[in-house]
This record gives sequence, C-alpha cells and structure tokens, in this order.
Amino acid sequence: MAQAQHTPGPWTAEPEGGRGAWVRGSNGTWAALACGDTDAEADANAHLIAAAPDMLVALQMAVPALEWCQKQWASSPQQGSGINVLAVVRATLADAEGR
Repeated sequence: MAQAQHTPGPWTAEPEGGRGAWVRGSNGTWAALACGDTDAEADANAHLIAAAPDMLVALQMAVPALEWCQKQWASSPQQGSGINVLAVVRATLADAEGR
C-alpha cells in the first residue's frame, strides 16, 4: 500500500447552498469543494467525494481477496472471459495513489 499523501480521512460533506458544498478532512482542513447545477447535485457530489478515503481503503483491502479469487478462477474449467476485476481495481488504485 502506498503511503497516503492526501488529507487524512474520514472526510465529511458540508453543504453550503448556492450550488456548492465543502468537503473537510478529519484534521479540519478543506479537502475539496464540490459544485453542481443544483444544491442537491452539489450535495451529492460532496458526499461522493467525502467517501473517497473509505473507498480507497476498501479497494486496497480487496486486492488480496481478488488475487486469491483470480488464482481459483484460473484453475476452474468455467473460468469464463469476463472483465478482469483485479486489473480494474489495481488501475483505479494507481490513479487514486498518483502512480
């Protein structure tokens, strides 16, 4: 796992009205400003952004389980040709971690 460089989580969404909402980190600093065409859209965007640190941890935790699953699927006669979830998770983590 890469060392976190971002504002420490958890983050909280703080709607401001006027089609904007702030996202604050656990250390009290502002992590982001979310905007939208309506107050509701800005609020929804802020909540999605605020979930980012938790989503990052969830993806990091999912990698070992997905690696295990991939090994099991590789030896299965019904392995199929679906999307490679592990590759998608790894690419998403690389983007999130700035790699």
